[in-house]
Amino acid sequence: MIQRVVQHTPGPWFYEISDNCESEFTIHSDYSQIGMIERWNGDDDQEVMAEAEANARLVAAAPDLLEALEQAVQALNTAPRFAVPHLSTDSYQIAAFCDHAIIKVKGI
Repeated sequence: MIQRVVQHTPGPWFYEISDNCESEFTIHSDYSQIGMIERWNGDDDQEVMAEAEANARLVAAAPDLLEALEQAVQALNTAPRFAVPHLSTDSYQIAAFCDHAIIKVKGI
C-alpha cells in the first residue's frame, strides 16, 4: 500500500468571528479558509463561547505547534540524554512523545 503525504496549508493561521454568524469562528491563512468552529447550543452561554474560541485558537496555532515540535525533537535528539525528574521521564522519551504527535499530524 502506497501512502501519500498531503501537506497542510502553510501558516500562519488566524481565527476570527465569522462574517456570516457571530456564533462561529473561522480559521484561515492569508490565502484561504481552513475551517470553522461553532458553538453547539443556540443560547448566548459565555462559557460555551469561550470554549469555542479556545478551540479556534488551538486550531489556528497548529502550524506553529508542529514547527515547534519538529524543532524540539531535533534539539532533544542531538543533546545528550537527560532526566526530567518532575515529569518522571527523560529527554528521549519526550522526543518520542513529540514524534508520535508529529506522525499523527502528518498522517504517516
